[in-house]
Amino acid sequence: STSTNVIANDSAQITYQMYKEGYSIAQIASRRGVTEGTIFTHLVPFVKSGYVEIHDLASYSEINRVTTYKRTHPEETKLKPYYDAFDGEISYDIIKLILASL
Repeated sequence: STSTNVIANDSAQITYQMYKEGYSIAQIASRRGVTEGTIFTHLVPFVKSGYVEIHDLASYSEINRVTTYKRTHPEETKLKPYYDAFDGEISYDIIKLILASL
């Protein structure tokens, strides 16, 4: 069963189920007729709760860079400073997911 106790809307639950069935982010977006960004947003609560493993979506390097930036800029709440600090090398979607995992 892919049911969770995560608070997420029905659309996000469908995304999570497809992800657990092995569909890629691109495949889920295509099949559901939404952007990949929407799919990443759907996965945030599942990453936050540990149902989706961040290491399956982001590289060790990306996780390390975002974690280090967070530690040295604890007051930062917006994504753009992260994005700018990495010269755009890490997408907003991945930054958002990594922050959800911390």
